[in-house]
Amino acid sequence: MPPLPVAALFLAIFQARHFNETHNIARLLTYTDPLSDNGGESRARAVMIAGGYMLPHLQYPFPNPDNPEFPLRVDFIWFLPGDVTVVGEYDGMAKYGNTWTEVNTHVTKQCKRDGYLRKRGVTTIVHFSFDDVIHRELLYRKLDDAGIPRMH
Repeated sequence: MPPLPVAALFLAIFQARHFNETHNIARLLTYTDPLSDNGGESRARAVMIAGGYMLPHLQYPFPNPDNPEFPLRVDFIWFLPGDVTVVGEYDGMAKYGNTWTEVNTHVTKQCKRDGYLRKRGVTTIVHFSFDDVIHRELLYRKLDDAGIPRMH
C-alpha cells in the first residue's frame, strides 16, 4: 500500500471526532522530519521541541577530509548569533561496541571527528545519550549550557 500524501493525513485528522486527539496528531505531523537517522534522534528532537528549544537543522554535512565522497553529517546543528555554531550528537550505545577495544576505537574516532568539526568553525559540541533523552532535564541542562535558546 503506498503512503498517504500529507494532505490526506491532515484531512483525516481534521475529520476526527475528538479535538484533543486531532490537535495532538496535527502537532506531531507538523514536526515530523524524514532526515532523522533513527528513533533515538527523533525522540531527542521531540524532547527538544517539548522543552521549547530553537529547532536544529538535521543531518548537516561537512566535508570529510578522509573521504571527500562521503561527507561527515552531524545529527543536529544550530547556527546562533555571533558566529556561534553548536552541534548536537546523539550517541546511541550500539556505536560504541561490546569490548573495551571497540569502545576505545570509537572514542578515538569521535575525538578526531570533534577536533575536525572545531577546525571547521563549530564552537560547541554537545554529546548526549539515550539516558539524557529519557531524563529530559539532563538534555535540557546540556542544551542550556551550550546556549541553545528557548523559543517560549
